[in-house]
Amino acid sequence: MAIDTTYLDSGSDKIKLARPALLAAAQALNDMETAAGPGTLAEAFTYVTKKSSQPANAWAMLVAPHTTDDTAGYIDNVLTIQNLSKNGSSQYGNAAIRFRDGVTGYERSAMGYSGSGDAGTSFHANTAYIEIGNLSPDAQDTLFRVIATFAPGSHSYGPSAYQYFPLEINPTTGNITFSCPTGKASDFTVKAEVAVGIPGAPRMFRSSGLNTYLRVRERDADNHFGFTTNVDTGTTKDNSAIPAWCFDFGALDWFQIRRAPVGSTTWQTLFKVTTGTVKIGVPGEFPVYTVTGLPNAATPYQRAFVSDANATTFNSVVAGGGSNKVPVFSDGTVWRIG
Repeated sequence: MAIDTTYLDSGSDKIKLARPALLAAAQALNDMETAAGPGTLAEAFTYVTKKSSQPANAWAMLVAPHTTDDTAGYIDNVLTIQNLSKNGSSQYGNAAIRFRDGVTGYERSAMGYSGSGDAGTSFHANTAYIEIGNLSPDAQDTLFRVIATFAPGSHSYGPSAYQYFPLEINPTTGNITFSCPTGKASDFTVKAEVAVGIPGAPRMFRSSGLNTYLRVRERDADNHFGFTTNVDTGTTKDNSAIPAWCFDFGALDWFQIRRAPVGSTTWQTLFKVTTGTVKIGVPGEFPVYTVTGLPNAATPYQRAFVSDANATTFNSVVAGGGSNKVPVFSDGTVWRIG
């Protein structure tokens, strides 16, 4: 191990006065590694006694001291990690910290920077990373979580302690979960475009219900898109006890609304718009009025039904007082039968 003593000969008078002690400490570190063997120096510090001056919830604490007069500017970083080790291909190791569990000593996670850059799985060029997953023979896969913790009496959550996970990434399933505190509503805000898939490799957007899904995806043809409920990418329902719905539009040059009833996967077209044509696939239901209850006829081409017409003559002005159920339309002045 090489100890850089450059700064022991410069800087403040305090550092210069401490030079003999610092050099002795450096020599002691070298001696410890010589005795323990190369690469084992960290192990020599595994069981250092915790000092009583350290916080109760931390084994060690690193504090940057005040600058000379507190006006010369701050130090940008308290701790710097650099890895100068290389392999035969001149690839540098990751500047990283790894985390092991206290039971088996297996690595469970790591975080750092990789600038080596090859096609393997160990190094990823120009990447700052947090590594999760499983490097052990057991089944304890590591999750990534952002943990929000509030102490008892905190401003936001009152007398009781509270903790939740705003973000969770499960490497086993690939699921990414965003959460909000219990009893609170929160927004997920994206200040950019959201891309699902790429051209040539479309992907589905899915929103969960109680036991069904809303799906948005390419359907029936390239560049034709569908919004569906309760049906997968084929015709299988999530829940056969309820109907499925679909409305789709795009490259097939139509807009349509379809429904598959309970117990069936056959679509029934309820409404379809194509070039110059509107198709209604089921009987339509118009509003029903008494003649005196009809809205103002000043807007032409309105359509309705009345339940008390006294006649059925086509195009005659409708009048009430009867029992005939007839369709009516407005001509811009009056309502007429027809």
